[in-house]
Amino acid sequence: GGVPSLLQEVQVPVMDNPSCQKLFYAAKYHHKEILPSFLCAGYATGGKDSCE
Repeated sequence: GGVPSLLQEVQVPVMDNPSCQKLFYAAKYHHKEILPSFLCAGYATGGKDSCE
């Protein structure tokens, strides 16, 4: 789909950065580094985001 015309909102849990980094590696994003200044949020199993 396209970009929504209204601001979207979803409630997801905050995830610690080491867990987030493991998920990025598992998803083959080896070139991405989760820095200490980043905020990760979501479910390890996926499913919810502000676009759906």
